[in-house]
Amino acid sequence: MSLSDSKVMKNIENYCDKKSMRLPCIFSVFFGQQSVFFINLQKTEINKMKPLEIISKTGKISNSDERIFNFYSDLRNISRLVPPDVKDWEATEDTCSFIIKGQKMSLIIIERTPYKTIKIKAADNSSYNFNLWIQLKSLSAYETAVRLVVRADINMVMRVAIKKPLQQGVDQIIDYMKMLPY
Repeated sequence: MSLSDSKVMKNIENYCDKKSMRLPCIFSVFFGQQSVFFINLQKTEINKMKPLEIISKTGKISNSDERIFNFYSDLRNISRLVPPDVKDWEATEDTCSFIIKGQKMSLIIIERTPYKTIKIKAADNSSYNFNLWIQLKSLSAYETAVRLVVRADINMVMRVAIKKPLQQGVDQIIDYMKMLPY
């Protein structure tokens, strides 16, 4: 490669960097008569799509934030909420795993802020990458507001397909949470 060929390569690298494209770009190089021709320059743009965020309706539970927090801080307690189509449910205090519709899922509690928030994420071996936050706010000694927030890294096609059912699902979970005896 000549000095001018190196400049061409550097210009292509700079162009790809400015356009947030992954390097190396895929290309074919033909050398001939001190010129370089780039054929099939294919650029792969980095997907910086915002995660899908679903926020449930806010529910009011007739119990203290401490009791509710302690209940959901132990994933073994969730067994009562598992629908019948979930198979192979296993749980410890901090983790759970199960199979739903043929998809293996594993969840892990990554953070607990006493009486306020429980943050759960999909483990690395799960089919999908998402986070679930259980948010609590004490309204009085025996009344607590609860809300769920789901953030998922999902492509646009799946996003359109699951947004509405996921919203309905988290709202339904809030309704179940209101009925449980803590």
